[in-house]
Amino acid sequence: MPSTPMITRSNKGSNLTSTAKKVVTLDDIWKSLVTIQESVSSHDIKLETIVKNIEGFEISIKSFSTAIDNLTTELNLVKEEKASLALEVKSLHEKISKLESEHHCGPATNEYNIYQESLERMSKANNFMIFNVPLSANENSETLNVMVDHLFQDLAIQCQSTSVKRIGPVGSRPRPIVVQLNSPTDVHMVLKSKRKLRNLERWKNVWIHEDLTLMQRKQLSGLRSELKRLHGSGDHGWVIRNSYGSPKLVRTNPGQSTTENTKN
Repeated sequence: MPSTPMITRSNKGSNLTSTAKKVVTLDDIWKSLVTIQESVSSHDIKLETIVKNIEGFEISIKSFSTAIDNLTTELNLVKEEKASLALEVKSLHEKISKLESEHHCGPATNEYNIYQESLERMSKANNFMIFNVPLSANENSETLNVMVDHLFQDLAIQCQSTSVKRIGPVGSRPRPIVVQLNSPTDVHMVLKSKRKLRNLERWKNVWIHEDLTLMQRKQLSGLRSELKRLHGSGDHGWVIRNSYGSPKLVRTNPGQSTTENTKN
């Protein structure tokens, strides 16, 4: 009987100690759970960020893939265009070779020659030529300009030269002089007055002519040969008449001069 109370006290102390231990352990566990929860939340955020980054990389990869596809398409188009251009160049070379083999007699070449002739005539439209003027000892551009001014004075015409120079290779004869004026009208004025030269002692051995292209010179040479033949056969009713650089044979009076320049 006396031992019973001691057993009772012992059980109560043991229960208090056990309860205290349980309270501490639960608190620690709760804190641990909170810590774990926070860690899990942090990892969730990191995982979400990683997922977003991966999605961004996927978008970038798709964009790069699209760009590569576009570049590949453009490259193929360029290759096709290059091949097409190569065929065109080959075709042009073949056409050029064909034209050359035909001795430049094709229609396209004739059109080109006419175009070139027109340009050359335009470049010479303001010019005229002076032939058989002796070369002076100290001749230069200034003395040539003075000589041309004297010529205009003797012909009683009002003209102003913009360029005066000798052309052609040096030979036994004086080189011709090409004179550039301000307009074709001035040139026509000079050509109309050239008949006066034969009555002027200073200029009686000098003659004036248009600045002709090679085609015009060949044409004029052929007309002169034909005119000589006609006169030789007794038909003196022809003259060579120049209409703005286009010489032609014209039927006229037998007593008329064999070469004229008119504005027809």
